[in-house]
Amino acid sequence: MKMRPHPKSLTERMLMYQATGEKYSELHEQTAVYIYDYLQRLKHVNEDIKSDFFLALYPSFDAMIKNFRYSGIPFEHYVVFIAKKRIKSFIRKAQRNSFLWTMFQTPGFEILQPQSEPGHSTGDTTDFSDILQINKEGKITDPAAKKRFLCFALKQSRHHTDDEIGLIARITDYPPEWIREKVDVLKDKLSQQEHRHKNLTRRRNRLFISIRCLEYKVNHECDPEKRKELSALLFKKKATLAFVADAIRHIPLAPTHQEIAAVLEIPKGTVDIQMFRLKKRIKTALQTA
Repeated sequence: MKMRPHPKSLTERMLMYQATGEKYSELHEQTAVYIYDYLQRLKHVNEDIKSDFFLALYPSFDAMIKNFRYSGIPFEHYVVFIAKKRIKSFIRKAQRNSFLWTMFQTPGFEILQPQSEPGHSTGDTTDFSDILQINKEGKITDPAAKKRFLCFALKQSRHHTDDEIGLIARITDYPPEWIREKVDVLKDKLSQQEHRHKNLTRRRNRLFISIRCLEYKVNHECDPEKRKELSALLFKKKATLAFVADAIRHIPLAPTHQEIAAVLEIPKGTVDIQMFRLKKRIKTALQTA
């Protein structure tokens, strides 16, 4: 027996569109909102990865709508199934390509400093100034590129010195005091996360030592009852270690897109788009260098 779509559900909007061919833009928008809300509920996925995945998936929404055929399975289940399947491969691909982004996020801005005299090559054909759209005068004039560079700069707030803040100001023409204020706000937020990261790392190390000691005792214990007790304790310790290690992995040591958006007083979606485009430019440039 086929399921009847709930009134005003995404499935009902889809069936109305298929029957009339009307209100496609409204259906497309509601589909985007539904997928975005679903991604926000994924607690185990990094916030910035969720934003990148949403933007990467967005061009596929047209195909999702056109390819859907109602057979009792709601459209909501259909789009979630696709999102679940694709986000797994997206995360694996992001992990494989993370070295490209990590390479570019050099603490400080050494990548922007001249590496050789004009007319001489250092052997590195990647022009990071070109990626960031910095002209020969060391300025960014395009407003979108300037906003993109500022988001990138604030992403590295943890490392910035006064000299680097001055360099950001010269490149963007933003007042250095204004940039320093934004960087300080983000550093304060990061200091709390760094403190938690340090405490959890210490706890992980203590657990690791405790587990090794328990393993030694289990291997050398002759009494079956005591061996059973030690094995049970060892199991609990290993479970706790796995939990702590997972918690450490999920502590962001760089500002999130949401935090950058908050200090700049702009929508988070703007930061998402600017960082997504910058990552695409970096990946293209490094792979073709």
